[in-house]
Amino acid sequence: EASQKTLRTLLLTVGKPLEDAKAFQQHFLLAGKDTDSSIQTFIATSIEAEKNRQFKRKAWFTFVFTFISFIAVLAWWQRGIALEQEQIAIEEKNKVTEVLKQTSSSLSFMNFELRDVLTSYVPTDTRVKVMEQVDKLIKILQQYGDKNASDIHLEATSLMQKADVLLLNSTVDPEPALQLYQQAHQLFKILASKHPQDTGFQRDLSASHARLGDIYLRLGETDKALTASQAMLAIAEHLSALDSQSTDFQRDLSASHARLGDIYLRLGETDKAFTASQATLAIAKHLSALDPQNTDFQQNLSASHARLGDIYLHLGETDKALTAYQAM
Repeated sequence: EASQKTLRTLLLTVGKPLEDAKAFQQHFLLAGKDTDSSIQTFIATSIEAEKNRQFKRKAWFTFVFTFISFIAVLAWWQRGIALEQEQIAIEEKNKVTEVLKQTSSSLSFMNFELRDVLTSYVPTDTRVKVMEQVDKLIKILQQYGDKNASDIHLEATSLMQKADVLLLNSTVDPEPALQLYQQAHQLFKILASKHPQDTGFQRDLSASHARLGDIYLRLGETDKALTASQAMLAIAEHLSALDSQSTDFQRDLSASHARLGDIYLRLGETDKAFTASQATLAIAKHLSALDPQNTDFQQNLSASHARLGDIYLHLGETDKALTAYQAM
């Protein structure tokens, strides 16, 4: 009776450990109980079932451990590859950075130091060949540069100076130079738009308007030259208003009026040319009075008198023209 109760209890127990099943069997053996065949069969079946459960549990744990280990190894391997790729990327970036640094340095040298030497000592044909190297440097900047303000400024300046060299030969078709000026102008426009407080970029944009105005006149497109010169004047007036004490801004303003006056005179708008020339003369007198020893200021003053004299001649006022010429 007691053994059957124990058996019923064991039957109702789910997931009993294997040790308990063995202990149950041992209990009967030690007690000398005469277990019937059903109890022995149950015990043997329970032990076998428990063994199977433990085997499956171990197999599951083994699978989980193996899977986790595989994932860990895979992650470690991928991390190794990622680190290797990152190192390669860093090395490549360093190489590109060094190339860009050398490119920027070369462009800066060609734009300024070399330009002055070429202008003074090298024939025009040779200068053109030298400036053709600019294209290679610009392509490097365009391909690998990060389009920062410094790189854009170098590229724009290089394009504009290459165009300047091309136009030194009066027999050359000006169209390629015009395209270079237009490209430079767009870059200076971007810089001036992104950095409105940078007066240097504003002056560069003004200079690009001046170059476009000159080449439009050379091509006979006077209306476009007028538009470019008006844009140049607008920038000069803006900068002069920002700092009325700046002699550089005053000179820019004077040059803008003078350029605009010349175009008005070419268009036959003598009154507007006269007004512009008077503005040029007023600024030239002011600068000359500020620094009487400055030869550039004195030359600009003389040129302003000459320009006014030319307009008086167009107006038929010979006496006034003579007075202006005598003041040179």
